[in-house]
Amino acid sequence: VAGQVGACGMCSLEQLETIIPEPARWPIDGSDPKSAPWHWHAAFGVQRNDTWLSPSSYRWLFTPPRGPNGTWAEPLPSLKDEFEASQFLQAEGYRYIFQSNRRARWHRSAVAIWTLNEPFPNAAHGCIFDYSGHPKHAFYLSQESLAPLDVSIRYDQIWSRAGVAINATVHIDDEGQRGVGEQGPVVVAEAWSAQRGKLLHTQTWSLPSLESQVVTEVGRLNYAPPPETIGDTVLLLLEARASTDCDSASAGCVLSRHTYTFGVAAPPNASNASPVGDDVVAPLAALRAANTTCVVVSGTRNITVRNTGANIAVNVKLSAYSDDNGDTR
Repeated sequence: VAGQVGACGMCSLEQLETIIPEPARWPIDGSDPKSAPWHWHAAFGVQRNDTWLSPSSYRWLFTPPRGPNGTWAEPLPSLKDEFEASQFLQAEGYRYIFQSNRRARWHRSAVAIWTLNEPFPNAAHGCIFDYSGHPKHAFYLSQESLAPLDVSIRYDQIWSRAGVAINATVHIDDEGQRGVGEQGPVVVAEAWSAQRGKLLHTQTWSLPSLESQVVTEVGRLNYAPPPETIGDTVLLLLEARASTDCDSASAGCVLSRHTYTFGVAAPPNASNASPVGDDVVAPLAALRAANTTCVVVSGTRNITVRNTGANIAVNVKLSAYSDDNGDTR
C-alpha cells in the first residue's frame, strides 16, 4: 500500500480573494513582512520551515532563474500565472502518482492520497478540492487517471534532449468495467510543437485483444525531438480508441486520453550539457509563449467544444455558473 502521498498546489483564485488581502496578494514572497496572510493560510512556514506553496518547485519550469549562480526562481509575471503554474505541477504530480501505482497492479493494492479536500481555507495545500469547493487542475487529471480504462506512459522526466529518444513506454490498465469489443483498442501517440502548433510525429499500435485487470505494455515511444525543437515544449497526446476507423471527435470513440509535456533541451554533446540536467532552464516556457488559438463553445444542454484555430489547444477549462436569474451560463 502506498500511503500518505500527494502534491501541493495553490487554491482557486476565488478563494485567494477571500483570504488574502489585496495589498499582500501580489507579488508572492514568503520573506516579505507583508506576506503574513500567506503564512497564516499555510502557503509558507508550515511545520516550521516547510512550505505548501513552494514557488521554487514550479517557477523554474517556466522562467529562467536569477541571483548568484541562478539559484533563485524568478517570479512569474502575474498572480494568475503563478496560480496556473502551481496547479499544473500539482496535477502532473497526482497523475504520476495514480498512473505509476496502477502500472504496479497486484504489487500495489492501494494508494492513499493527502488529501481530497481541506478543513481550513489554505492558500496552498495537497487537496484537490479547496475549502470553497473549487476543483483544482489536479482533480481533472486524477479523475481521468482513475477511469476504469486508462492509457498512460511510463517516463522519468518532463524534459528531453534534442536528438535523444524520449524515454517513455505506453501502457493500458483495464478494470474490465468498460468493454472495448472483441478486438482490442487502438493506441495513438501524437507529438505536437507548443510553439508552432505543428504535428511532429505520429505512432500507432493496434492491439488484437485486451486482457481485463492486467496491465498491458503496448510498446515504446519511438520519437526523438529534432534540433529545431530546442527551447520548445513537445506536447504528447496519447489516446486509446475503440477501433481504427472511428473518429476521435465522435462520442464513444476515445476510451482514454492524456496530454504529457516534455521540454526540449540542448543535445547531450552540447558544450554546456550536464549529465544530470543542470543546464536545463525553463523547459516548459514555450507553453506560456505558445500562439493563441480559437475555441468555440456551442449548445445548451449538450455542450460542444471545437478548436477552430490553427494551433493546438491545451488545458482548456470550461466553467458553468448561475446568473442572478438562476440561469446557467
